[in-house]
Amino acid sequence: MPNSHPILIGDALEAALVDAAVCRGTRSHRMDPIPAPPGTPRPYFGTIIVYRCEICGTLRYDRVNRFTAEVYSRTYDHPEWYQVALAEKHEPAWWRALFYKNLPEDVFLEVEPVTDIRTKRKKAS
Repeated sequence: MPNSHPILIGDALEAALVDAAVCRGTRSHRMDPIPAPPGTPRPYFGTIIVYRCEICGTLRYDRVNRFTAEVYSRTYDHPEWYQVALAEKHEPAWWRALFYKNLPEDVFLEVEPVTDIRTKRKKAS
């Protein structure tokens, strides 16, 4: 598949890793269908549909049957920086921690603190 991803460095790379943490931490990409990039090979059978993740820029190529909705094959074209991050083999919890660390505090709803504990104990018989 053609590689049409920008090369990122510095702050842009750090921001992209946080974006990747959204995709890896939630275990889902936010895919939108796009026109096939120039140079995309035509399928021998079926139809190619290309999606781009609006968060991390990953491209997904699905070869499908438009009439039965069967998916024959699916391939991903991750940006180079994303591939490097994947090669580090971080656990899903690592990605979630990076994702959570970059969320604003107001999205978290914590347990309400207990201020008054009153217990009713049964009398010993």
